[in-house]
Amino acid sequence: MKILHLADLHLGKSVEGLSMIESQQHVFKQAIKLCKDKNIHHVIISGDVYDRSIPSEEAVSLLNDFLSTCIIDEHIKVYIISGNHDSKERLSCFNDILERQGLYIDTHIKDDLSMNKHVIKEDGLVINIYSLPYIYPGEVREMSNDPSIKSFELSIKKILDANKVNKDEINILNTHYFVTSDKEPLRSDSESKASVGAIEQVSFTLFDDYDYVALGHLHCPQHIGRDTVRYAGSPLRYSVSEIEQDKCFTVINITSKEDIKIEKIDINPLYEFIYLEGSVDELTKDSVTKDYRIIFFKLTDTTHVENASYRLKIKYPHFVGLKYINIKEDFEENSSLNKEEDFEELTIEEQFHRFYKFINDKELDDLQSQIIKEICEELEGEE
Repeated sequence: MKILHLADLHLGKSVEGLSMIESQQHVFKQAIKLCKDKNIHHVIISGDVYDRSIPSEEAVSLLNDFLSTCIIDEHIKVYIISGNHDSKERLSCFNDILERQGLYIDTHIKDDLSMNKHVIKEDGLVINIYSLPYIYPGEVREMSNDPSIKSFELSIKKILDANKVNKDEINILNTHYFVTSDKEPLRSDSESKASVGAIEQVSFTLFDDYDYVALGHLHCPQHIGRDTVRYAGSPLRYSVSEIEQDKCFTVINITSKEDIKIEKIDINPLYEFIYLEGSVDELTKDSVTKDYRIIFFKLTDTTHVENASYRLKIKYPHFVGLKYINIKEDFEENSSLNKEEDFEELTIEEQFHRFYKFINDKELDDLQSQIIKEICEELEGEE
């Protein structure tokens, strides 16, 4: 039996102001085709379905179209949990009615800490899918009346201890946390900004009773600790730090409890997300429009270029951001330059040389030095 594992869809997301709705629709079409081609009748989505707790109308409509196609047209059952970006109430609306159609959306655990369990009986196999949505330690502390629960690891251990599984059957856990092993997982800017830290870390060893752990939260597809504890990753590159990541569909192929294999199938994005490096003049030297890439520019110019964004946008309509790699942008008044005791003792020309090197990490060239020298002499002559 085969199951498609998806996560971190972030429907409705924009990258530097560029809406990803069209690209997300393109991914969903591929997912449906994959299910048809591979004879997949079950899809797991491990949280962060939406990018915001109050999703846009476009995002809701896109999810509705995808789920309708899966459930009504293709008779695919879908198992969804909420992530830290999702509103539990909005995501689980009409859940009792939808379960009758084969859509299972779990955003809570029960008061006794028991998880929702969905049983699949197919191809002579019995597979239990347990749902553990993103829950804060404070919620578990209150539900269990256990004041010692102050971390995600302790809260998850408490929940798992309350849910004994039949080890003779195949058990899958669908969850959304920052799971770690002795090897540092691959992360992107989005997780760093979400303050993934020690208090959020959960050891993969907590999940030893589960034959496959379907993870969401980190955007890079990867396994943690063992091959069957796996992040599906986001289906698209949602930040500059994800440009080097290979996005893929994760297919779980289950023959028996002892035989679970993972197949990774490349996702074909509507637009590639790449870096381009060079000066503004180099990057805009011809008039050919490049409309097939989402681009973040690393500009090599040593000074800010007037109308750089406008010039780049004309040629690259999907340009989403730029950075001057030869200009420091983080100069502050308390920087080490101002703390140099002899700085105020220098001549204006010497101060400018020192300042230029501090900002650009290199010396003025001969022509620049001569221009500065002439300007300083002119200023001194006016005094």
